[in-house]
Amino acid sequence: MYIYRLFFFSLHVIISSVAESAGLTLPVSVNPFMIAASLLIILVTYWISMSLSKRKLGKVSLQEVLKKQE
Repeated sequence: MYIYRLFFFSLHVIISSVAESAGLTLPVSVNPFMIAASLLIILVTYWISMSLSKRKLGKVSLQEVLKKQE
């Protein structure tokens, strides 16, 4: 539990420091829901891009690629 609180405190300090040095006047708040939502969005975007890339690469035959490299 101590590490959990330390993590959020250090994250809050880092975000507040960046906001202060950049001259932002918006209030910055960090809560667990926003962190989880951000992580979920990143993972879903990563999964979609990987599946699209995999589908594109599956259409290219390995022999064609090797012939083009020679």
